[in-house]
Amino acid sequence: MAKIEFSVIADTVEETQVLLRLLVAFEERHRHHVDLQTMRWADAWPQLLATALHGSGPSVSHVGSTWSTSMGAMNTLRPFLPHEVNRMGGAGAFFPPAWSSTTLAGDDTVWSLPWTTYTYLILFRRDRLERAGVDAAAAFKTPAAMAETLARLQSLGMEFPWIIPGEAYYADLIHIAASFIWGANGHFISPDGKHILVHQPASLAGLADFFELYRYLPTKIKDLTYSQCTQLFAEGRVGVFIAGAEAPGAILASPDTAPAVRSYLQVTLPPGIPWVGGDNLVIWRHVRGDPQQEQAALSLVNYLLDPETQLAYSQAQNVLPAKASVLAQLPMEPASLKPAVEAALSQGRAHSSTALWRVVEFRINQALNEIAAEMLENRAADLNKLFEKHLIPVAQRLELTLEQ
Repeated sequence: MAKIEFSVIADTVEETQVLLRLLVAFEERHRHHVDLQTMRWADAWPQLLATALHGSGPSVSHVGSTWSTSMGAMNTLRPFLPHEVNRMGGAGAFFPPAWSSTTLAGDDTVWSLPWTTYTYLILFRRDRLERAGVDAAAAFKTPAAMAETLARLQSLGMEFPWIIPGEAYYADLIHIAASFIWGANGHFISPDGKHILVHQPASLAGLADFFELYRYLPTKIKDLTYSQCTQLFAEGRVGVFIAGAEAPGAILASPDTAPAVRSYLQVTLPPGIPWVGGDNLVIWRHVRGDPQQEQAALSLVNYLLDPETQLAYSQAQNVLPAKASVLAQLPMEPASLKPAVEAALSQGRAHSSTALWRVVEFRINQALNEIAAEMLENRAADLNKLFEKHLIPVAQRLELTLEQ
């Protein structure tokens, strides 16, 4: 019997309780004990770095999908061998964007395995669009169509034509903006990870499409958190909400959701190419010093990725699985949600799997948040000037970093 230290990132007690219930079955089946350790998203990265630097700590960890390749590049993870991957379903069992996060660009070594997926979708009230004379099928097909949709909702005198968190630092802003950048044939970074491209014309055009939408945000959006935005939508005060794929289920499950929202809630893809992220599982290199511990860690990962476990976890936690076969079994409401999720996870794109992406992601997101803050202060702001002030200098400094 081995003791497995398993670290997970969870901001609520409810998240860990779901996992603890599933781990009971694993312990009974494999006769191993799992010591579940939790950390919050706000400080998970430095704690994981400490494990990487000290070479001790958990055997298995849950990490953000964009973090695992940076850790792999540090040579602190135990790679998954081809026969181990095949035992867990093989690469083809996972959604392609999720699988792309498991290896470094130009290297076939598998440093992590996808556990869950995540994407952003557009939630809207069908009745509000009908009142504004907007065809729901075309309302969000392009950035221009979305801007026209928001303009019409604004003309109705809606309190919130659309909504997005306006807090000082929104960690997921870069993920939402990514759809617009990629839709304009832009990129954050070159495929080989050697050049920054976010300040090139195509990327800036995509960002301009995205931040133009801020002109339709009400002043009171400033400082609102994601949970507050979700609540406002559930109360029926919002026309359009760019939200995570978990939001429709959470809204419909809430007893406080307005009846009209229940009746008219619809979901569709954002303009451009959807971003796909999620959570991955890694095994740390230091387990190789104990063969029993190493095999126990592999057994745990295999259990967590088993379709039956994936389905149970996804249903209980309201998260998206990493395997297409499991998503097919997952009941989802409203009816428009599953087609949108399937399209996003099949056709979407993950962020770069280059060694320094974590650094690039953080610094670009800081710049995007600074631009968003200025747009919330002045809806008539010149976007080109904001790019020159906040984004281009950061991109140029990052380019120098990559050259070293």
